[in-house]
Amino acid sequence: MERKYKMLKKLKEIDWSSLRTAQGKKAEFIPDLLLKLLSFDLEEIEDASAELYNNIANQGTIYEASFYIIPFLNMVIKFGTDESKIHAY
Repeated sequence: MERKYKMLKKLKEIDWSSLRTAQGKKAEFIPDLLLKLLSFDLEEIEDASAELYNNIANQGTIYEASFYIIPFLNMVIKFGTDESKIHAY
Protein backbone atom coordinates (compact mmCIF):
# COMPACT_ATOMS: atom_id res chain seq x y z
CA MET A 1 0.00 0.00 0.00
CA GLU A 2 2.89 2.35 0.72
CA ARG A 3 4.01 2.10 -2.92
CA LYS A 4 0.69 3.58 -4.04
CA TYR A 5 1.07 6.51 -1.66
CA LYS A 6 4.56 7.30 -2.94
CA MET A 7 3.37 7.07 -6.50
CA LEU A 8 0.25 9.12 -5.80
CA LYS A 9 2.31 11.89 -4.27
CA LYS A 10 4.56 12.08 -7.33
CA LEU A 11 1.60 11.85 -9.71
CA LYS A 12 0.02 14.89 -8.06
CA GLU A 13 3.11 16.97 -8.78
CA ILE A 14 2.37 16.90 -12.53
CA ASP A 15 -0.24 19.13 -14.15
CA TRP A 16 -1.87 16.35 -16.17
CA SER A 17 -4.64 18.64 -17.41
CA SER A 18 -2.05 20.60 -19.40
CA LEU A 19 -0.87 17.46 -21.24
CA ARG A 20 -2.57 15.81 -24.22
CA THR A 21 -3.05 12.18 -25.21
CA ALA A 22 -3.48 10.40 -28.55
CA GLN A 23 -7.10 11.49 -28.93
CA GLY A 24 -6.24 15.06 -28.00
CA LYS A 25 -7.89 14.63 -24.60
CA LYS A 26 -6.49 16.16 -21.45
CA ALA A 27 -4.39 13.56 -19.66
CA GLU A 28 -6.20 13.99 -16.33
CA PHE A 29 -7.24 10.32 -16.32
CA ILE A 30 -3.69 8.97 -16.74
CA PRO A 31 -2.79 8.94 -13.00
CA ASP A 32 -5.77 6.67 -12.27
CA LEU A 33 -4.68 4.26 -14.99
CA LEU A 34 -1.13 4.18 -13.68
CA LEU A 35 -2.37 3.43 -10.16
CA LYS A 36 -4.56 0.63 -11.52
CA LEU A 37 -1.42 -1.03 -12.82
CA LEU A 38 -0.55 -1.63 -9.15
CA SER A 39 -3.78 -3.51 -8.56
CA PHE A 40 -3.95 -7.18 -7.61
CA ASP A 41 -6.88 -7.63 -10.00
CA LEU A 42 -5.60 -8.95 -13.33
CA GLU A 43 -8.60 -7.67 -15.30
CA GLU A 44 -8.13 -4.16 -13.89
CA ILE A 45 -4.42 -4.28 -14.78
CA GLU A 46 -5.15 -5.45 -18.33
CA ASP A 47 -7.83 -2.80 -18.87
CA ALA A 48 -5.59 -0.01 -17.55
CA SER A 49 -2.68 -1.23 -19.67
CA ALA A 50 -4.78 -1.29 -22.85
CA GLU A 51 -6.20 2.16 -22.20
CA LEU A 52 -2.75 3.57 -21.47
CA TYR A 53 -1.41 2.14 -24.70
CA ASN A 54 -4.31 3.56 -26.71
CA ASN A 55 -3.77 7.01 -25.24
CA ILE A 56 0.01 7.19 -24.87
CA ALA A 57 1.58 5.16 -27.69
CA ASN A 58 -1.21 4.62 -30.16
CA GLN A 59 -0.04 2.94 -33.38
CA GLY A 60 3.59 3.55 -32.50
CA THR A 61 3.21 7.31 -32.12
CA ILE A 62 4.02 8.95 -28.82
CA TYR A 63 2.28 12.00 -27.43
CA GLU A 64 2.92 14.86 -25.04
CA ALA A 65 1.84 12.88 -21.96
CA SER A 66 3.93 9.86 -23.01
CA PHE A 67 7.17 11.22 -21.58
CA TYR A 68 5.64 11.89 -18.18
CA ILE A 69 4.54 8.32 -17.54
CA ILE A 70 8.00 6.75 -17.89
CA PRO A 71 9.06 7.26 -14.23
CA PHE A 72 5.76 5.80 -13.09
CA LEU A 73 6.08 2.75 -15.32
CA ASN A 74 9.50 2.24 -13.74
CA MET A 75 7.84 2.36 -10.31
CA VAL A 76 5.31 -0.26 -11.42
CA ILE A 77 8.14 -2.47 -12.64
CA LYS A 78 9.95 -2.03 -9.33
CA PHE A 79 7.03 -2.34 -6.90
CA GLY A 80 4.19 -4.00 -8.80
CA THR A 81 2.98 -7.55 -8.89
CA ASP A 82 4.28 -9.90 -11.56
CA GLU A 83 1.14 -9.18 -13.62
CA SER A 84 1.68 -5.44 -13.23
CA LYS A 85 5.29 -5.71 -14.33
CA ILE A 86 4.39 -7.61 -17.46
CA HIS A 87 1.89 -4.94 -18.50
CA ALA A 88 4.23 -2.04 -17.65
CA TYR A 89 6.76 -3.25 -20.24
